[in-house]
Amino acid sequence: MRIERASRSLCVLGALCAGLLLSSGFLDGAAPRARASVVQALSLEELTRNADLVIVAVPTEQHSRLDLDGKMIVTDVNLRVDEVLKGPVKRASNVVATLLGGRLDQLALQVPGEANFVSGMRVVVFLHRSQGGDDLRVVGMSQGVLPLVQQGGRTIAKPGGAGAALVDRGGDGVLRDAPSALMRPLPAAELLERIRSIVRAQRH
Repeated sequence: MRIERASRSLCVLGALCAGLLLSSGFLDGAAPRARASVVQALSLEELTRNADLVIVAVPTEQHSRLDLDGKMIVTDVNLRVDEVLKGPVKRASNVVATLLGGRLDQLALQVPGEANFVSGMRVVVFLHRSQGGDDLRVVGMSQGVLPLVQQGGRTIAKPGGAGAALVDRGGDGVLRDAPSALMRPLPAAELLERIRSIVRAQRH
């Protein structure tokens, strides 16, 4: 799909433009402020369609490592599945999401706009299988993680996309600022029902 390919290309570009931050300045705690990565904006329908798994999950632990090529630091995040909205996993099972960046020994890599997980914070997360590998990656970088928070006695889903400059290409081919899949916080029950409806529609 064109949008998915564009999103992945922009994600890689964002990682490279971040300078990889593998500098002595970073290690000395004096890294320059990272700018936002330019990322193709995805609607809720696109996030769902591009995902192999859509789950409500709780991050439990994270570990950084080198990728299979040994050229980039990645971080594996263990996710305990609370609810399955799409994909062949079971409730109460564990899946691992792999993110670009992390800290390994004396090296660190920061990728602006990459997804971020806070241990113990429930999220709705959209995951796809990486090309040519078995890693699960977050769809659309930080767009694909929607935090669930308690507010006024209700569970609210918050918009994703932190650290990413979301753009869309107009009919004239020019990139313009674009909104995230959620333009405002939404009751979690409403969000989950919208995702289920999208999944049902995609099956037909």
